[in-house]
Amino acid sequence: MSWADQLPDTSYALAEWANRVTERLTLHYRDQDDLPNLAMSLNNQSVRLAELGRREEALQAITEAVQVYRRLADARPAAHQRELEQSLRVLAWLREDVGEPDSTDG
Repeated sequence: MSWADQLPDTSYALAEWANRVTERLTLHYRDQDDLPNLAMSLNNQSVRLAELGRREEALQAITEAVQVYRRLADARPAAHQRELEQSLRVLAWLREDVGEPDSTDG
């Protein structure tokens, strides 16, 4: 279980701190070339950034998460299809929120 798993889903008081934790985890997983955890961390980071009102940055993070999940799902669909679908829903929501056309091109 990671620190990110211990964070509340939403918390105004902890929003900035939770975002910093997810940013550091994302960097760690990127450095380790740990694609499953990187994708999960990018997905979490997009949610944290959106909570802070940083929609464009959130869109960038979820777009990268979708790209990584697509690679993982291509290799092992049963293991990663659900996460890919979840990330695609977040991507569609954020694109709508920032006024971009809805697309799953990620």
